[in-house]
Formats: sequence, C-alpha cells, structure tokens
Amino acid sequence: MLIAGAVGLLLVGAGTLAVRAAFFVVTVIGESMAPTYRWGDRVLVRRSPRYQRGAVVVFHSPVPDDGDRRVVKPHLMLKRVVAVPGDPVPPDVVAAVATLAGERVPPGRLVVIGDGAVSQDSRHWGYLSARAVVGTVVRALPVRTSGTRDPHGGRDASTP
Repeated sequence: MLIAGAVGLLLVGAGTLAVRAAFFVVTVIGESMAPTYRWGDRVLVRRSPRYQRGAVVVFHSPVPDDGDRRVVKPHLMLKRVVAVPGDPVPPDVVAAVATLAGERVPPGRLVVIGDGAVSQDSRHWGYLSARAVVGTVVRALPVRTSGTRDPHGGRDASTP
C-alpha cells in the first residue's frame, strides 16, 4: 500500500513537471495588444517554437539593450504573427525590412504586429527571427478576483 502511494505521488509529480515544462503563464504589461489583451491580463503559453499566421506568440525581444539602465527592456514580448515565411511582406512593414512591395518573407523570419493602435513591432524593427519564439498563447486566464490588479505587478511580458 505504501509503495503504491509513493508510486502514485511520483507519477503526479512527473505529470506536474511535464505540464510546467510544456506551459507557462505570462502577465501582460502594456497596451499594444489591446483590446485582445490588456495590461495585467494573464495568458497561458505553450512552450514551442512553432507558430502560424494569426497566432499570438511570446518571443525574446529583438530590441537591443542600449545600455541605458533607466530604461527597462522587456525580456519577453507578445505580438500577433501576421506573416510567415513565403507570405507577401505586409505593405506597412516594407520600409522596416528594406525590401520592395511584393517580396516574400524569407525563411526563418516572421512579421509580428500588435493588435493595438500603438505598438513597437515589425513596422519599427523589421523581421523577427523565428528562433526568438518561445511559445504560442493558448488562452487568457481568469482575472484574479481577490484584491486589485496592480498594473505594475507582473513583469513577464511586455507589449510596448
């Protein structure tokens, strides 16, 4: 009986570790994905370098650290994939990627844009390396009902 209980706990522990390895939670900071996701929203992210057009992905920021310690550069960002390799480059991104209208997104690159009116995204810094993708948003999580939401409480992902 004791051995069966220990094996059961071990299996539950292994299952929990597998879930944690496959998923993580991100707290949104910023408004560039509004109205889809707003500051303080939490989303469940599946760890995977896979992506598809229309998906919201979490990725390592392509914005270089300029050494100014007063400006916090987000480690992770959250944006929507609007073009994948082989797709035409969206017209509002052509200048940022220094290409001609009608050109295709090259292999290993993505075009990501925020859903909100103001967003730092591929329109500003060009293509995103597909290798920077950490995971894909699966769904929003319920807002915590206890206490008030602190817009500066989460530090997981930014949507500048």
